[in-house]
Amino acid sequence: MTESTHNPIGILAAIVRRRLLEEQTDWVGKPLEEIKKLSGSSIGIAGEDFVEEMILSLGCEIVDRKMRGEYDFKIRNIRLEIKTATLDGNGSFQFNGIRYDKKYDVLMALGIAPSQIFFRFWRIKDLHDETLVRMAKDTNSAFKLTKKPESLLEISEFSDEIARIVGDAT
Repeated sequence: MTESTHNPIGILAAIVRRRLLEEQTDWVGKPLEEIKKLSGSSIGIAGEDFVEEMILSLGCEIVDRKMRGEYDFKIRNIRLEIKTATLDGNGSFQFNGIRYDKKYDVLMALGIAPSQIFFRFWRIKDLHDETLVRMAKDTNSAFKLTKKPESLLEISEFSDEIARIVGDAT
């Protein structure tokens, strides 16, 4: 027997390191590479925290912030749900867990690439025009939305877009 057969933890750790190097080469050394170290739910929370900071920096008041529930933020009378995704190996963002049975007015997709941030807002009534795929074969409760960066807006346009969304509420 070789020494490596006596160290299953070491074998798996080496395989994981090798896979990470293969999968994450586009992220290594980039400003946002650390986000890839977070779990999926932590990426979502980081996205929500980021959007909250962006909204507050524009002088908008967040009426309500939900950690769990029907929506993430309420700005004026707009209930905002945020889905965050990182750029995958195919050059797309997969926004998971989109639900129609929750009570929100606007969905925000926040896409994080190695050196850029993208986003887009959809009113829930307009979301039906997008191509959503069921996350599980036998369910109608959770969907995913796949988008390329070029179909989203760059974060530099956030203030104009949030003003438009919030302005629609007046």
